Amino acid sequence: MRETTAEAEDDPIAWKWVIRKRVWDFMEARNIAQNPRPVHHRIPNFVGASAAAKRLSELEVFLKARCVKENPDSPQKQVRFLSLSDVPSMRHARLKGLQSMEGQLDWMKRSR
Repeated sequence: MRETTAEAEDDPIAWKWVIRKRVWDFMEARNIAQNPRPVHHRIPNFVGASAAAKRLSELEVFLKARCVKENPDSPQKQVRFLSLSDVPSMRHARLKGLQSMEGQLDWMKRSR
């Protein structure tokens, strides 16, 4: 893995790791990361994650969204909650998706 800016200059994937390392190092140095630590090589929880989710939920693009990609990581827990509770179109899409998954599971059971 290349971690210097000069080595990453022509490689977008290497740039991603350079930026990630800078963010991880910053979070550790400023003590804004929450447990578990160290934060390197994962999506870390951080002080203010809930407040960031609240600000996200007030953005027009969030309010108009029909779909929000969320990761199962701790810092996005509040985003998952807000996408289920605050935006009816996303709530409907999530339920519709779950119903679709149930149908697929039933089909898989029958095809055995």
